[in-house]
Amino acid sequence: MVASPATISLCGLSVYAHHGIGDEERALGQRFAFDVEVTLDDCSACHTDNAADAIEYEALAAVVVDVATNFHFRLIEALAEAVCIELLTEFPIASATITVHKTAPSMPYTVDRASVSITRTRAHIPAE
Repeated sequence: MVASPATISLCGLSVYAHHGIGDEERALGQRFAFDVEVTLDDCSACHTDNAADAIEYEALAAVVVDVATNFHFRLIEALAEAVCIELLTEFPIASATITVHKTAPSMPYTVDRASVSITRTRAHIPAE
């Protein structure tokens, strides 16, 4: 049978967390939004229509929330990296793309958000 790749996406997952360069940002916390895309090289659930063969959306979201709320980063780049690596570690996926949106960036200019997007593959998982 030919492999059936698939992409699972979660858009706009909102998480209140304590990340930032400034002490005040980290102390007060702020709202972050996450866009998550994970790819599977072969989606068995596509053929079986069985929930047991699928990656649950809620489980993906729970990993993002866990990393975002239980660890602290100065940069959203590092936060995105940590989320990608944890998703790759926890699920049988080929790659993860994470966009972290800082919804109220601290700067003297008016912007809707500041965002960082990264994609990581299994090759990026640190060797133990």
